[in-house]
Amino acid sequence: MKKNSLKVVYVVSIIVLMMIYVSCNEDEPGSDTQNGMILYMPSPDNCDAYVIRTDDNYWYKPSNLSSDLEVDSLYVSFTFDLTDKTHHCGFGGPISVVNLTSIEKR
Repeated sequence: MKKNSLKVVYVVSIIVLMMIYVSCNEDEPGSDTQNGMILYMPSPDNCDAYVIRTDDNYWYKPSNLSSDLEVDSLYVSFTFDLTDKTHHCGFGGPISVVNLTSIEKR
């Protein structure tokens, strides 16, 4: 009987450790408020779009940026949801397209 109870304790311990590990993983970018700068990437770079470069140097192409925020070098705070789409910007390669859930000027 002692062997069986030891196995149960071992299995429960493993399950608890796995649950702690999963709950402590770092969130994906975009799951919290980010700060960044809206930049216009011109046609010569084959981008022709407004993008956001975060303070952590991630680049995103917002799919729903309102025209009043289409200002080059505008600093903003924002949250977003990642999409499965990408936008190609010249030599920099593809960047993730995002749906903004909130954005405000800083």
